[in-house]
Amino acid sequence: MLNPKRQVPGRLKNYVKFSQPYPSHPFESLEIDIKYIYIRGDRKNAYLITILDVLTRKALVWTLSYSMKSDQVTQLIDRLILEHLQPADMLNKAIQVTIRSDNGSQFVAKEVREHLMKNQISQEFIKPATPEQNGYIESFHSTVEKLVCSKFEFENLAHAKQVFKDFYETYNKKRILKCLMNKTPQSFLNDWMHDKIVVVYDIKSKKQQFFFREKQKLKPALPPSRRIFISGQKQNYEYCS
Repeated sequence: MLNPKRQVPGRLKNYVKFSQPYPSHPFESLEIDIKYIYIRGDRKNAYLITILDVLTRKALVWTLSYSMKSDQVTQLIDRLILEHLQPADMLNKAIQVTIRSDNGSQFVAKEVREHLMKNQISQEFIKPATPEQNGYIESFHSTVEKLVCSKFEFENLAHAKQVFKDFYETYNKKRILKCLMNKTPQSFLNDWMHDKIVVVYDIKSKKQQFFFREKQKLKPALPPSRRIFISGQKQNYEYCS
């Protein structure tokens, strides 16, 4: 009983260093989580899993199933890579992609951790009993509960999948978000990719703010390892390693 607990090599968790992520580019900081969806016709829960981009609030990929094992998570990660990371040319831009999750067994699984490492995606875990550290995906799931779960009774899994397909399409392309300069996640992403928007963070509050680059005459965005901070009327540029 007095012997220290033996640590298994390769199983140590990389917990988050900061409660809130501060991305400077789309797809740099991602959050993943699972939500239970009750299928009334079959009288059981299904698992909805979503990967959300923190900067643009876009729901990138999702899947709904009666089971949620590690191999299904790796398949979702493959979709993320093929549909978003590769088209955005993230490797050549030298932007480190980080995916944040809770400590669920699906995310801690060796298969998932090795798959992320093989694809050069960093993984970090929120600390126990701190869902606020995964706040963006938690907020998204609150929207799911309000706009979908509370309004639909699903006959079966196929019915639920069709409803959620329509919801994700509407959320990404039609639902205007005040935090995105009154743009939809997709239109915000399009403007960012056309170099029209820049993100800054207040020095004291670390509050995120977006500006039109040409109107503010801001310098080009800094590399992902750095951040632009502002305070009051005076702009201050703080470089973080």
